[in-house]
Amino acid sequence: MLAQLVELAATLPTLPPYMYSSCVVRWRFHLALDGALKRIEDLTRQQTLKNGKLKSIPGQKLQMPHIARQGPKAKLLTDSAEYVLGFLEPWQHSEKSQLYRQLLQQCIVAVDEPALSAIAAFIDRATVAPIAPS
Repeated sequence: MLAQLVELAATLPTLPPYMYSSCVVRWRFHLALDGALKRIEDLTRQQTLKNGKLKSIPGQKLQMPHIARQGPKAKLLTDSAEYVLGFLEPWQHSEKSQLYRQLLQQCIVAVDEPALSAIAAFIDRATVAPIAPS
């Protein structure tokens, strides 16, 4: 019976890691290690329908860190533009963007990862002016 369970487990889809979930990601920001923006990638893709017409699918489904939110709470690395860049509210006065910045700083202190400092440097320089994707 145990051998049958092992065989069955091998046929099941892989589950995401703990505290991860499948979510649609629309944009991917590519940064240099100094925080300079290299490019913004639009993850919209085209799908061909049975009738031969193309349909735009906004974003790509990826496994990303996830927390359930009730009220303002930041998600590290995978949050909305409102949290990460302060869009929809002035940067200096956005409670949500400040929560994201605090969470990022805690992570920088806890983890020796240069990419995190690059993200912080990018956010320090970011403005709410629209940036055209490349």
